[in-house]
Amino acid sequence: MCPVFSLTTPRKSAFTASYVRTGKDILDRCAAALLLVVLAPVLAAVAAAVRVGLGRGVFFVQQRAGIHGRPFACLKFRTMRPDRRLARAPWVGRERRSGLPSADDPRHTALGTALRRFGLDELPQLANIVRGEMSLVGPRPELLDVAATYDDRERLRFTVRPGLTGYWQVTHRSDGVDLRRFAAIDAEYALKVSLANDLRILLRTPGAVLRHPAATECRRNRRAGSWGRAGRPPGRSRPAGRPGSARQRAGPPPEL
Repeated sequence: MCPVFSLTTPRKSAFTASYVRTGKDILDRCAAALLLVVLAPVLAAVAAAVRVGLGRGVFFVQQRAGIHGRPFACLKFRTMRPDRRLARAPWVGRERRSGLPSADDPRHTALGTALRRFGLDELPQLANIVRGEMSLVGPRPELLDVAATYDDRERLRFTVRPGLTGYWQVTHRSDGVDLRRFAAIDAEYALKVSLANDLRILLRTPGAVLRHPAATECRRNRRAGSWGRAGRPPGRSRPAGRPGSARQRAGPPPEL
């Protein structure tokens, strides 16, 4: 788990008010436009890999809840096979609100798993930021049906634009706790938006991604050899200790 830090309560000042009202949006759009140019080769390489590995349809577009709960088309690179909701067989995995996506989801692919572990699938959301639908820092964009179940406290997250990274991503990224708790963490961020807090979150994001157990596992497996045929990197060797210990029972780290 990444080191936890607390958001500072911003002082009430004209600068903070101006940042929240207009400055954050201006900085977000300028930074996202620059990143789209700088990362163009990476975006092109990922798009080509998705096209070759998963076939037609490089992007996955889904309606998500944005600021004030307004729907918008959230962009991602495709990482999975067709949505389970379109399949005839019923889904028997964990419900969306009970935890993070299951590692046993049959839609997973080896390429998609690698992209998701390093957050590369979310790079197209830089276009959402340029369009003013998202921010560099903020709560992750939520599913519309899930957003409809939020209580008044949890709906505070919709007072700010959803973000490419956020507070819980750099503090509880690998916890695997109930997502209701994440909604409360997002609400705390919405109440404490400031330039200082956003910079702290941005500076911690690369380390949070690299320290994520899934990313560490992926790097270890790449050094050890090729991936297995199961569609995901092979697990670590069985650790020493009594059989059935919590360490031995732990499955693949949850995805973001």
